[in-house]
Amino acid sequence: MNPWVYIAIGTFVAVDLYLAWFVVRTLVRGTWNGLSSRYPGRDAAPDAVAKQFQSFRVGMANFGGCVHVEVDGAYLHMSPAKALRWLGAERVSIPWEAIEYRRPLRGGKAAQVRIGPHRVQGPAWCLGLAAPDAEGPA
Repeated sequence: MNPWVYIAIGTFVAVDLYLAWFVVRTLVRGTWNGLSSRYPGRDAAPDAVAKQFQSFRVGMANFGGCVHVEVDGAYLHMSPAKALRWLGAERVSIPWEAIEYRRPLRGGKAAQVRIGPHRVQGPAWCLGLAAPDAEGPA
């Protein structure tokens, strides 16, 4: 086969991979970083409850298993996993007063909240703490 065919195929694959990366990075910056620009990351309290690789959805973007969560009395701290950081995501610390609890989802295993203009879905163990009758982090 002509070597130019290999060059053309390689160029096509490289451009295709770059475009896919660019589209996903743009989606991350438009959703996740909308939160991080408004609520920049802070250090969690020493007694914070933490779980890794949690699934969240911000608007239409699903960040399944790519979020590390820490919960303390003042903030919901969300740190992107390495794959999400590679796409441009930054740490987020959202004060509980800024989280409006909406409803439980999936039989109580998940919850939906509103954070500013963003609709966020995630694990009920952390987002449920924003409910009016919540006890606080356990």
